[in-house]
Amino acid sequence: MENILQQLVKKAAKPKIIKDSTELRIRMVLTGVTPIMVNPKNDEISPKEMSPEEQAKLKIHQDSKGVHGIPAMMLYRTWVMGGKEVEVKLVGKTRKSLLTSSKGGSKVGSFISFEQNFFPFLNQKEKWVLDSQQFPAENAAGKMTQQIAHRPRWDKWAIEVVAILDVSELSEDDFMTLVARSGKRVGIGSYSPRCGGWFGKYKITQWEHC
Repeated sequence: MENILQQLVKKAAKPKIIKDSTELRIRMVLTGVTPIMVNPKNDEISPKEMSPEEQAKLKIHQDSKGVHGIPAMMLYRTWVMGGKEVEVKLVGKTRKSLLTSSKGGSKVGSFISFEQNFFPFLNQKEKWVLDSQQFPAENAAGKMTQQIAHRPRWDKWAIEVVAILDVSELSEDDFMTLVARSGKRVGIGSYSPRCGGWFGKYKITQWEHC
């Protein structure tokens, strides 16, 4: 894995550093290795009045034009959680440290930002399918019961991301390691590895400076 990541960095164009700045703009394509499923909290959903398909449809993330995708915050949280497994030596430091501590404090936001607030799925022709699964939950009486969650799922997906990296704080190689490891160990969305599942895993398929 490390050799592949190094090759992608070498193939990238000469870094474009914004004048009088230490910011590096990186365009990447993250391609799903497993299906992605989302389940945001939505107070509009009323299971007793809606069909499973209607409930799932309300959980879809989309922009003002109805384009499906994921909010930038979802990917950011994935990288923050991935930082718990990535130990790096920050620029100017003598010792290595985790990007995110076991208590939740993270350095990720101090050297990474996004140009977009929303990442559309690259193939909008890929239709979502209904995914219905049981899960244990506490009812109004305080008893644990089996309930069913109806969620939208995309079996094939990819997103294009433009990230701005502060290379005075973190090297590009270490950033790529964070992105790649987060895609494998954490994932995005419901029932991903961070939740004990296997959905939402991705790999880096493109990486270049822009």
